[in-house]
Amino acid sequence: MTEKTKSLVIIAAANGLIAFGYALSIPFLTIYLTTQKHVEPGLIGIMLAAAMLTTAAASAISGEVSDNFGRKKVMVVSLFLRSLSMLAIAASIFFDAHYAVTMLFHFAGSFLGAFFRPASNAWIADNTNNAERVKAFGYIRIGINLGWTCGPAMGGFLANISYSLGFFMTAATFFISMLYLNIYIKDALKKTLRRKSHFIKMFGELKDANLSRLCFYNFLISIVSAQLVVGLSLHAVKCLGLTENGVGMLFSIQGMSVVLLQYQASKLISKMRLTAALALGCFLYALGYGSVGFAVGFYTLIIGMVLAALGEMLVLPAGHSLASNIAPDNKRGRFLGLYVLSNQAGVSMGIFLAGIMMQKLSPVYPPLPWLIISAIACTAGTAFFTLKRWVTTEQDGLKPRRAMPITKPMAR
Repeated sequence: MTEKTKSLVIIAAANGLIAFGYALSIPFLTIYLTTQKHVEPGLIGIMLAAAMLTTAAASAISGEVSDNFGRKKVMVVSLFLRSLSMLAIAASIFFDAHYAVTMLFHFAGSFLGAFFRPASNAWIADNTNNAERVKAFGYIRIGINLGWTCGPAMGGFLANISYSLGFFMTAATFFISMLYLNIYIKDALKKTLRRKSHFIKMFGELKDANLSRLCFYNFLISIVSAQLVVGLSLHAVKCLGLTENGVGMLFSIQGMSVVLLQYQASKLISKMRLTAALALGCFLYALGYGSVGFAVGFYTLIIGMVLAALGEMLVLPAGHSLASNIAPDNKRGRFLGLYVLSNQAGVSMGIFLAGIMMQKLSPVYPPLPWLIISAIACTAGTAFFTLKRWVTTEQDGLKPRRAMPITKPMAR
């Protein structure tokens, strides 16, 4: 195993451990607020959307800060602070505090934890070239979904005992991840590429037409991807009568689908334009979530989950690779920060829409929210496909063709 491969495995394992910790508790926060605190789904959607806006802001700042101070330092500090916020949430639930207190700590955790992902993605981009990035981000998705496979099932079990226990375990997992990264990861960012952080100039990078297009299309598909944790949880519990254990099993099946198929998906992406892979992923999302509204129980819901998982396998690594490819070396953290910002802004909008649609539209016609989400996914897929006009062949993930040698005509 080469040093580069070993480093990628280490950071993939760290991402997996973090995802495991996240899945132990966060997917069940919506169910806790609904069943234990009797908060209306619409209000839950508004609160979680506001929390995601703080995440979006932190994501943009993270990329800028990591360009200046280094990827490792930002990742480690973020995980340490987020572990403290998870402890605070566990305490607020254990002592039956008002739901506003729990959400305040969740806001803090969302902001602090969001510094990790852009710095992690920039670290990967620093350690790979254009041709290697799709496979590298695919490894990260495998690690994340290994954690996501195990976490929800255990989280559902813990939620039946105590919701606070799940958040306590999340805090411990984040702290262990922080120690692991601090010991085994080295920063690859060269000092010559570092520059002073300038947050106003950061948004000026959106003058880059390809980056602004990519971020807007990413915003659209992120509205769709956000339905997994909030929209689907509420639909499964409210419309189909699933328990916490049932919801946890669904998330585990979704994660296992990605673990088993992500490597093959990454190989497929490497043979395609990144823009084509993004478009295909969006259409799979549309099929998956479009079918959720017509599911009649646990097993039919699995079909939609697996189709959506196939979409995720294509969209996430292809999107991060394309954002990395169009970025200058000394602004890679900034570009990826803005890309993740668009993702988190879309997730925020998606969570807000999930709460409103589950409260207002589902009682009228249960499939309607999912048909709307499917239409958004199709719009994003069409937009990604047109992006190929604007990026170079190399940026789009294909090797540039060799120029044919010019031969002189033979003398007569």
